[in-house]
Amino acid sequence: MKDRTLISLDCIMMVQHSVILLMLGPMLPEIMSAFQISEGTAGLILSAGSLGSTIGPLIAGFGIDRNGIKTVVIAGLFGETLFLILLGSATFFLAAAVFNLLLVLASGFIETSVNVIPALLKRKDTVSIMNLVHFFFSLGAFITPLAIGLFLTRGGYWQTVIKAFAIPSAVLGLIFIFIRFSEKSNSDTYD
Repeated sequence: MKDRTLISLDCIMMVQHSVILLMLGPMLPEIMSAFQISEGTAGLILSAGSLGSTIGPLIAGFGIDRNGIKTVVIAGLFGETLFLILLGSATFFLAAAVFNLLLVLASGFIETSVNVIPALLKRKDTVSIMNLVHFFFSLGAFITPLAIGLFLTRGGYWQTVIKAFAIPSAVLGLIFIFIRFSEKSNSDTYD
């Protein structure tokens, strides 16, 4: 696989990361209505996500050091897939909060991995690649609330949105199963 393909996948993963971090905001009124909760209680589901966002990169860093980046990327992407489906299927609020914590924790694996991959390429333009990858985060952060808002105002359901976002994570996870990373001197390198 060429560097350009891996950089493109890295950018796509960063878009998906921004989607996961920002998707609940525009859906919050529908979530509050579905679970019959107040704004104060709704803060719990958002706080659970913030806790996952704090813990995920810490675990991912240790995981990358011990097991390599491929393992962490695949665990993160399939974790996102599972917890997006479970969050979109939750029938009571406490389960939704726990699923959001675990979803954003898995997404933290992706955030960490996306930031490590450009360094593995060992190119002179690593800083430019990092800027490009983070541009795609911004792009996803801009488009996600607009797209979700448009979908919901046209009669869409918040559960459908969440479950649909599982598809890109699953596809990326399947792709990364076939990407080769070799171990050299106890650190990952990209083949």
